[in-house]
Amino acid sequence: MRIIYENKNLVVIDKPAGLLVHPTDKNEKDTLMHQISEKWPEIKKHNWQNPSRAGIVHRLDKDTSGLIIIAKNPKKLEQLQEKFKNHKIKKVYYALVAGKVEPKCGKIITQILRDKKGKSVKQKISNFNLSWEKGKEAQTNYKVLNYYKYKNYIISLLELEIKTGRTHQIRAHLKHKNWPIIGDQIYTNKLSKKISKDLKLSRQFLHSKKLEFEIEKDINKVFSSPLTQDLINILDNFIPYTEI
Repeated sequence: MRIIYENKNLVVIDKPAGLLVHPTDKNEKDTLMHQISEKWPEIKKHNWQNPSRAGIVHRLDKDTSGLIIIAKNPKKLEQLQEKFKNHKIKKVYYALVAGKVEPKCGKIITQILRDKKGKSVKQKISNFNLSWEKGKEAQTNYKVLNYYKYKNYIISLLELEIKTGRTHQIRAHLKHKNWPIIGDQIYTNKLSKKISKDLKLSRQFLHSKKLEFEIEKDINKVFSSPLTQDLINILDNFIPYTEI
């Protein structure tokens, strides 16, 4: 992990892909939570409501890289979670998706709920025609940063701002629009599978790029994380696409 910012109450970390934020029921021993405990052992001494997730304000999927906030004490955790709940923390991601995204900017608003098929945490979009499938509202705003040409395909680099923080929200929303993230092994389609295989990319091209929030009263900060080298290498395979 790389420390972006630290004060007495919180830390902003740049998480690498491949690192779990906290242990699951498999009781993994090498997670961001373990690294935090080693770096700041005083955090464990507080009376956390959930000690196994001490200081975890929000989560990133294991194979999503980028910025994440950690609270150093329960009071700050509660404050930050309240900010998330009230949409006072701006969260911006970059994603590379299969297909030509049109229009070039827009909103995806659906309800999301757990897909009960299998034992995974896969999410699905609610079917409004089925009363028992009512989920939680989720909103993702997007805009196209670039189109690229790869062989006979058009792919799109997106900037995404999530207004809600549902599990797998971005991945499920983009798959719902038939714009699955390149490299995603769960929310995918035939085209994204083919491109991912060609590029030998086995993790989703999804990066937590920017966080903006009030770190202390009347002190607002913007934090940014550059794309990781593996994602930069992927973009190097493509030719920018412009319509004539």
